[in-house]
Amino acid sequence: PSTPPPPRSCYLNSLDLARTIGIETIAFPNISTGIYGYPKIPAAQIAVKAVNEYLKNNEGIKEVVFVCFDLNGYKKYQGLYFLVNQKLAHHLIQ
Repeated sequence: PSTPPPPRSCYLNSLDLARTIGIETIAFPNISTGIYGYPKIPAAQIAVKAVNEYLKNNEGIKEVVFVCFDLNGYKKYQGLYFLVNQKLAHHLIQ
């Protein structure tokens, strides 16, 4: 069976909760791309699109960090990063 995509709601609900309780910075890992095996490019596209749309329509969140655990994941997010809102950030943990 194929692995379902990471749901947009993971990002949207987390951002909404963070904003509600006054958190201004939030970090997300590459949801569903580890043991679940969902492809990194589509997962990154879902994440960046959901977060970007949320930030355009809501205030309060000042920074979103996409935490990538390998260089391959980092490069995927890095390419998408420049296509979206400047509030998005990316980091590589080695």
